[in-house]
Amino acid sequence: PTRRSSDLPLKTVSAAGALWGFLLFCLCCSWLYFYNFFAGLGVCLLMAVFYCLLFLSIKFIDVHLPEYSFLLNSIIFLLFEFLRTKGYLGFCYGQIVYSQWKMIPLVKTARIFDVWGISFLIYLTNFTLAEIIHDKKIKIHFSKLIILICAFLTVFLPGAFVPQKEDKTSVLKVLMIQNNSDPWKNGIEQYTNEVEQLKELTLQGLAQYPDTQLIVWSESAVVVDVINHYKNHTNERRYNLARSLFEFINQINVPVLSGNNYLDYNSAVLFSPKKVPGTDEFPVNYQVYNKNHLVPFSEDFPECFLLKPIKTRMEKSGNKFWKKGEDIQLIGLNSIKIGTPVCFEDTFSDITKKMSEKGADIFINVSNDYWSNSAACQYQHLSQAVFRSAETGLYSLRCTNS
Repeated sequence: PTRRSSDLPLKTVSAAGALWGFLLFCLCCSWLYFYNFFAGLGVCLLMAVFYCLLFLSIKFIDVHLPEYSFLLNSIIFLLFEFLRTKGYLGFCYGQIVYSQWKMIPLVKTARIFDVWGISFLIYLTNFTLAEIIHDKKIKIHFSKLIILICAFLTVFLPGAFVPQKEDKTSVLKVLMIQNNSDPWKNGIEQYTNEVEQLKELTLQGLAQYPDTQLIVWSESAVVVDVINHYKNHTNERRYNLARSLFEFINQINVPVLSGNNYLDYNSAVLFSPKKVPGTDEFPVNYQVYNKNHLVPFSEDFPECFLLKPIKTRMEKSGNKFWKKGEDIQLIGLNSIKIGTPVCFEDTFSDITKKMSEKGADIFINVSNDYWSNSAACQYQHLSQAVFRSAETGLYSLRCTNS
């Protein structure tokens, strides 16, 4: 027979929780180690602490409130899942709700309850079934089944009939380019070849779709800070790359939204052709959104004195850290306002909600998950992006590398 946590000593429960959390995320997010070992280890250790505390909380409920454990444990799981997505160390991968990303009637309920209503429903179902399986008697748990059915109807029915927001009268025809460049290869020659490939693919696309109104290139498609290298002209090869890119944009006469390095920010930049190129100092118009939520321990590293030696060592080995964007900015294209979450920012509902509140008509996410060498990583990212559209009622376009 299975044993409840109330039957086990505190040391066993806490050790089991820590081991469970560590191994769960080692398996679920194994691809994170390919990106940055410290990021992968940091996430797994953090989850070990989270699940240790979670298992101890479950034991407390099982000991002191066993009659309501199925309900209270569902709430406890939900609370811990909510907390681990917040703050500097916020991490949304591995949330149970994203397993349901293809269940469209259920996904639509996120418009009313966000992802938390669906998560609660999943946890409540599991805890209720666990009680029944443990005791092998449905009759004594009949009231719990009634509560589960009521919760299901409360969450599922209202959301299932939520309509998509009505499309606005404006139409945006977008050409998205997937160039499959290796993010681990560096150097100006590599960056120049990537831009040339992007230009070639763009011309092929425009030949097929000449009425394109916006071209989108993925995150880090243009690694060189072309805006500032053009302005400062401190490096000839990088300046030539910038000038070639701007001449191309004016030549095709279509705006290009690209993932770009800008003043040490990981940014989405909209380059718009000028009606009369060369009429002033800069050859194209541009708007910038700087990534607000950076990847802990890889894009950003804490300044804590205990971690300072690790950060210094990583910087010496060539690891580059980004500046953090301070606010949410929308990018305007004619009458359309575009929210541009960069990379895993579309896994955080608070970012896309702020964009929606500021008047975004659509989300265009630029991502580069190629570094992970993992289809699982890319599908996990996609499954989360689906819910950002469900929560806000806005369409999402995602332009990714690979």
